[in-house]
Amino acid sequence: MGDLGNEEESIQFTKACLKQSRKFLYKHFKQNYPEIETWFEEKVVPALDTGGREMYSMNINCEIVGLVIIKFGETKNKICSFYLTPAARNLGLGTMLFNFVVRKLQSKNIVITVPEKRMAEQYKDRNLANFLEGFGFEMVSEVPQLYTDLSEFIFVKKAEA
Repeated sequence: MGDLGNEEESIQFTKACLKQSRKFLYKHFKQNYPEIETWFEEKVVPALDTGGREMYSMNINCEIVGLVIIKFGETKNKICSFYLTPAARNLGLGTMLFNFVVRKLQSKNIVITVPEKRMAEQYKDRNLANFLEGFGFEMVSEVPQLYTDLSEFIFVKKAEA
């Protein structure tokens, strides 16, 4: 994977590896986002070509263990998808990947939505909401039944001046 101290080496742009990223995304996001394939093919893939979105993976031994998709907007930026496999958690990799993404997006407010099922996931001694709050995100609303029968929680980090 490269030197973990050097984020640029560890986090690779995965557009060239679209097939592997697609497989990872479908496997790990389907239960929370039933229409993930349609969204990915119709929204993400075309925007990767225009620069409206970027996709990064974290790889260990040529296998994706983490994936993030970000979107650049006129008034806000969004972390569309962020996931680390359970085996890759609690090693500092999620923090490293999240730091990298937040730095890329910090010129505008950053939005991330989290499905209810993921809110209780534990990362070391904290849950996902605590993890986001540690980066300056604040939960601003809950949207019931946005993608499934469960709620989606919306977090925002204000742009840095």
